[in-house]
Amino acid sequence: KREWKTVQESPSRMYFPGGEGIAAMQARAMKSVHEVASLSDSKVAVFVSHGDVIKSIVASALGMHLDEFQRIIIDPASVSIIEYSSVKPRILLINDSRAIVTDLLVGPKRSKNLLGGGSGK
Repeated sequence: KREWKTVQESPSRMYFPGGEGIAAMQARAMKSVHEVASLSDSKVAVFVSHGDVIKSIVASALGMHLDEFQRIIIDPASVSIIEYSSVKPRILLINDSRAIVTDLLVGPKRSKNLLGGGSGK
């Protein structure tokens, strides 16, 4: 179908009949992410959504154009972690369906790692 091809090849141009477009969905999702990330007392926030919404958030964090977001795989019930406390968002974990979420939340903070990894020594 033509609509499916648009979703796969150029999702930023897709508008669902009677619904919103994929670009508008990404803008709505990112508005929520940035609102929570800007809260001064915000340490950890959990967002639960459909795969395409999560993929659009990950794509934005990576600086990818929305038309490339189909290259990202997000499985049902998987966990992805994005850190928004540094200059640019950093992907700490993506599409992990093996981890126990509580273990991830109490794990050591990795913010001292430089972009690209390493301890900077």
